[in-house]
Amino acid sequence: MIWIPDPRLVVPFPGLVFPMRRHEFWRLSYRRSRYLEHSTEEELMNRARDIISNITELTYDGKIGMILPTAGGAFWIELFTHVLEELALRGSGFKDGFLKEAAVPKPSFPIDPKAKNLVRQIGPGLGNERYVVKLGKAKYLQPAFEQGRWRISPASSYADPSLNAAQRDKELEMNVYLPKSKMKFWDGKTGKFKGDGESLGNIKVTSQLKTDYYVSCLTGQLDLRLFDDFDADSCIVVTDYREFAKRMFAAAKRALPSWWHGIFRSVEYIDPFRPPKGDLDLFCSKDFRFWYQKEVRFAWIPEREAKNLDHLQLEVGDISDIARFAKL
Repeated sequence: MIWIPDPRLVVPFPGLVFPMRRHEFWRLSYRRSRYLEHSTEEELMNRARDIISNITELTYDGKIGMILPTAGGAFWIELFTHVLEELALRGSGFKDGFLKEAAVPKPSFPIDPKAKNLVRQIGPGLGNERYVVKLGKAKYLQPAFEQGRWRISPASSYADPSLNAAQRDKELEMNVYLPKSKMKFWDGKTGKFKGDGESLGNIKVTSQLKTDYYVSCLTGQLDLRLFDDFDADSCIVVTDYREFAKRMFAAAKRALPSWWHGIFRSVEYIDPFRPPKGDLDLFCSKDFRFWYQKEVRFAWIPEREAKNLDHLQLEVGDISDIARFAKL
């Protein structure tokens, strides 16, 4: 397992040893559709880091584990096999320290993870019903729970460089890469056709929103790792998310002009080298490097362009009948 920095902090997981025929199938399948062929070395390393970030988890004894194949692990192992095959075809490999910037879980072994008792206390009571969780600092979340004051933020504010890697993202834009292909060229000034040609490599396409919007981000799972990633010491677990959504939308309707409309849905994670066809819904899409966060979000979208937004407090009211608050 070349991506693990210290084997003493890793949970052995035989279930991730796939039959050789499956690895061979993935290798041959990649060779038939070599979508990473024209990616740069930096792009390949970033992709490997993102895959490793998504397949790892923090275990209850504070070690780095791997998510089960049936919980998405097989998908990420396949993608990692593709990266390995591309490196092999290039006669290249990973350099020492390439994981330095990877957003992998922070092992605490032999000390228990800080959120272990909280998750073990709340988790069993959730059963199999769907729930959503807001993570953060108790000094902010406790008033949100007790007084029903819920802050929503401009999407643009998440590009703040002071935020950590788990939070920081350019919510108003997304980059995807299209395969090397034949192209037609026109003169930018005269508009005259200049001829046919071929791109030098993958074509980077940036989709960008013209407007800012409001967002409130939650997660669909109570996960040990996320408390570290978001530097959280507390959480609000909403057990009746439908009723919560009704109250959030009602509060937003009182606070925002009528030309704003709200949505509440799970985020779609986009593989930048294998994007879906058609336009991306940038209001509810993110790069797949954030897949492990299982984000569920509220978004309020204006019907006309909105800029220079400030944070906004929604008066949601008492939510103690549909939620629980817990802190470390």
